[in-house]
Amino acid sequence: MLIQFRFENFKSFRDDTILDFSATEEENHADHVIIVGKEKLLPAAAIFGANASGKTNVIEAFLFMVKYVINSFAYGGDGERKETDQPVYTPFLMDSVSREAESSFEVFFTGNGEDDGTTYNYGFTLNRGGIVEEWLNVKETRNRKVLLRQKDSLELTGIPAKQKENVRLSLEKETLAVSLGAKLRIEIFKTVRDWFYNWVFADFGDPKENMALATMVPAGFSKDSEVRKRVVTYLSSFDPSIIDFQVEVLSEDDNMSQIKIDAVHRKNDGGTVNIPLNQESSGTLKMFALYPGLIRMAI
Repeated sequence: MLIQFRFENFKSFRDDTILDFSATEEENHADHVIIVGKEKLLPAAAIFGANASGKTNVIEAFLFMVKYVINSFAYGGDGERKETDQPVYTPFLMDSVSREAESSFEVFFTGNGEDDGTTYNYGFTLNRGGIVEEWLNVKETRNRKVLLRQKDSLELTGIPAKQKENVRLSLEKETLAVSLGAKLRIEIFKTVRDWFYNWVFADFGDPKENMALATMVPAGFSKDSEVRKRVVTYLSSFDPSIIDFQVEVLSEDDNMSQIKIDAVHRKNDGGTVNIPLNQESSGTLKMFALYPGLIRMAI
């Protein structure tokens, strides 16, 4: 789970910026805090502000880091690649120093599903020429430096000699050592790469993605009435006229089922009326699509 994300010199953000999920010592809302290993964390955060104040760019900074970690083993070299394959270096452009300076990205996180208190600190800086620095530290009972890359030097600790040599021989200036190491099946680098790989993003600002997300249903929704009741309770806090769902399975096979969903509304003059889910307001559809993710955070 993400503990902290830090970035600098990316799009509209020139200065060091931190998104921190660490809980404070405040005890009034202890039921909103989750414990992962030895970390007390907040399961959600809200970013709010005026139009064009940079809210979207916080998410885009994290997406930049995710895409670079997952795919950079293919960056660099003489092979041709599509321009869209590699995230574009986009520093703060409103002063002459920042537009040529390095951009920095760093995360602190706990391993997926781990409860042994292991935390990871991983980050890198880059400029138009490629990766300038890269580091990985692991904290179990004590801090352990696994990777330190600075310009032309590369230190790898706790990695078998043969695998170290493979990384050194194959590493390009645009490529992250963690990304390459994961491709070469180095376990600690796979752990880091997989943490990024398992992220799921929902962009409701993208009309196509918004439509696709709105067609997704919670696990068990079509067959389990208790699941539907929980979704009704959730949605009724936004639209109290929704009192039930009717589900019709149109087709079903081993991999996928096609279902028709009607939201049952209470009419103002008594009785009920069924409204196809795809005819509900965009706000209701967004809240419906958000339900599975919000439930995962609450568990």
